[in-house]
Parts: sequence; C-alpha cells; structure tokens
Amino acid sequence: MIDRYTLKFAARRRMAYARPSPYGVTFVFLVINFIVQLISERLVLKLQEWSEYFTYLLYGRMTSGDEETYALFRELWGKSGLIMERPVYDKSIWLPIVLSLALALLVRCVWVGYNSYCLKVSRGEDAKYGELKVGFRFVTKTFLVCVLEGVIVAVLTCFLIVPGVIAAYGYRMTFFIMLDHPDWGPVRCMRESRHMMRGHKAQLFMLDLSFLGWYILCAVTMGIMYIWKLPHFTTTYALFYGELCGRSSWDFEDPQPDVAI
Repeated sequence: MIDRYTLKFAARRRMAYARPSPYGVTFVFLVINFIVQLISERLVLKLQEWSEYFTYLLYGRMTSGDEETYALFRELWGKSGLIMERPVYDKSIWLPIVLSLALALLVRCVWVGYNSYCLKVSRGEDAKYGELKVGFRFVTKTFLVCVLEGVIVAVLTCFLIVPGVIAAYGYRMTFFIMLDHPDWGPVRCMRESRHMMRGHKAQLFMLDLSFLGWYILCAVTMGIMYIWKLPHFTTTYALFYGELCGRSSWDFEDPQPDVAI
C-alpha cells in the first residue's frame, strides 16, 4: 500500500533541496505553455466554422435515434447561430491545422522535459533548466504515444466512460518509463505502464482526489497557483512511479544544504 501522505511529504522535502528552484523551472514551463496556447487560439479561430460543423454532425448523430430529440437539437443549434451547413472548402485551412498539431506536440515535448526535471528532483539528482529540452529527444515516441493512447481511450470512452478512465489511468506512467528507458519503443512503454498500474489505479485515483482542492484553487487564480503547486503535484507522481518500479524515494539520500560559515 502506497501512503500518499508520505509521498507528498517526501516531494516537499526533495523540492526544498532542489537547485535550481522548482518554482523557477515551473514558471518557465508555464510561460512557454501560455505563449503556445495564445498562438493556438489564434489558429483555431480560422477553423471555427469547420469545428462547429463537425460538432453539429457528431451531436446530430448521437441524437438521431430519437426523432423528437433530434428535432429539438436542430432547433436549439439553429437558434444559437452555429454552423449547420458544410462550409466552403479552402486549401488554406490545412496550414492552421498543421501548425496547431505541431504546437500541441511542442507543448507535449516540453511537458515530457518537465516530467524529467521532477523525476530527477524526486530522486535527489542534479536537475537543471535544460531538462525542459529532454522531451525533444523523444519527439517521434511522444507523438506515437499521444496518438495511440488517445485512440484507445477515445474508443473505450465511446462505449462507456468508466473503461476509458480506467485505460487512461493504466497509461499514466508511460512518460516516466520512457524517460527511464529511452531505448524502449512507445508500445513497450505503454504496455509496461499498464502492467505496472495493475492493482494501483485506485491508489493513484485517491492521490488525484487529494489534490482536487488545489486544482480548484489553481483554476480560481487563473493558473497562477500552478507556479507553486505544479512541481509538488508532478514530483509526488514521480515518487509514486518510483514506488511502483522499485526505485523508491527512500533509496536516495538528500543532498546536504549549503552551510554559510
């Protein structure tokens, strides 16, 4: 049984000794994420008509089994002023699509690098700002993992929500495994994560729930609180991974703090 309170305490202890400060690294990561998000939103505006149209088709198909429900859906959709007819095709729409996908992959690679930083912090190892670039060594693997995991979770969620959630929890350790085993392929990392999480999904779910209040506070503060809480969250998850793979936090000695004479 993994004690989540012990993990949280150990994460705070590791962070206290980490240099550079986890808060500075997190600030840089969030700034990168914010800039990319602003650019992505500008690109998505150019695809708004197509987005509304495909959303209309999706929900229309979901409600088409009942004529009354489908008629009500079309009426409400029409009154809202959203697109119901297929927009005119223009080749120029592919540019924002490709750029949006590239930016999403960029953010995911930086996120992998941030996980690398927190994983090293959890082990008391030397971790620098340069860790944020580590994810770009795994661009292809990161892309394939995102696609495969997204497809699997989406398909299972279409049938029932619960299987999709269970599958998502099964793949939560994939990127930590990829960082520890850079020579492994994406499928092997995902398979190992699924195997590692057997019997531990509920514990990770309870750990997530214990952070729920902080997630709400981060949302209320428009993400500002993430500067202080995101490194704690991620380092705690890295310690959880360490417990699962046998490299627990207790296997590493805390570095001695500098003493001024």
